[in-house]
Amino acid sequence: MNCETFFSNPCVTFFASPFLGFLFSIFWTVLLYKLKPKLGIKSCELEEGTLKIGVKNKGRYNAINLKFEVCAINNKNQTFHFKSDRDEFLILPGCRKCNNDTVRYFKIRKLAESAEYYIDDFNSLINLLIEPTNNFKIRVRFHAAHEYSGFGKSFEQYFVFSNGLFIKTTNE
Repeated sequence: MNCETFFSNPCVTFFASPFLGFLFSIFWTVLLYKLKPKLGIKSCELEEGTLKIGVKNKGRYNAINLKFEVCAINNKNQTFHFKSDRDEFLILPGCRKCNNDTVRYFKIRKLAESAEYYIDDFNSLINLLIEPTNNFKIRVRFHAAHEYSGFGKSFEQYFVFSNGLFIKTTNE
């Protein structure tokens, strides 16, 4: 039996078409899942009056169009946004060899204009974050796109100040 007569059989075509469609849909789903950036928000540190946010690209490919937002949140869910040192187009290199070169630190030294209406200056907000009775958290949000596909993904992490360090936490 040759290939032409095998696929010209209506019974084979009836059962093979849905099976092939199922296989192709799995292939595209896995491909789209793999072509998203894989970032990890590693740390938040307070160093000489500056907040340092460490971000690592765990994926193989570069993460492009990196945008991020850092804000302090009080127990009433009011947000006080910080202004970063970089706002333009950013690229985070991929983790081809997975060494520490793929971790980038972004520095926060100022308040955004919207937060200056409620808080005097950057240092007073840092003092509120450090004080344990205030129940303040830091929320860090990143959005990045894959360098080839352009598919984007958002990442979010919360930090609380405890015993002289910012510790990762959940939003509860």
